[in-house]
Amino acid sequence: MITLWWISIALELAVLARIVASRLLKHLPAFFGFILFNIASDLLLAPLWSNRYEYTVAWSIIEAFTVVAQILLALELYLAYDRLYKPDPSDKWFLIGCLVTSAVVGFIMLQFQPKADERITTILVLS
Repeated sequence: MITLWWISIALELAVLARIVASRLLKHLPAFFGFILFNIASDLLLAPLWSNRYEYTVAWSIIEAFTVVAQILLALELYLAYDRLYKPDPSDKWFLIGCLVTSAVVGFIMLQFQPKADERITTILVLS
């Protein structure tokens, strides 16, 4: 488990390096920040793994920020794609359909969650 965790951090660092090397940082600052945030949150949560309460509290706070960051990231990626490739209007409707479908699936999943802390379940569904 810990090996996969270190591999994910190494891959995230590789993506950051690629963004910088490709000079895409000016086009994708939220994406760059999101990856940095993921690395920082992983490093913060790692020492808390053994204490269930502290881990749950820290994870809940981090995951709430992650949901907001994911929304900003999706918006940034869409706007960058729109600016660089001038998508067809049907592509925009497809993306809107995917967004709506994702929200519906998230709310359906809420109905099938095992009995867990209500706050954690809500964060997971939003995520």
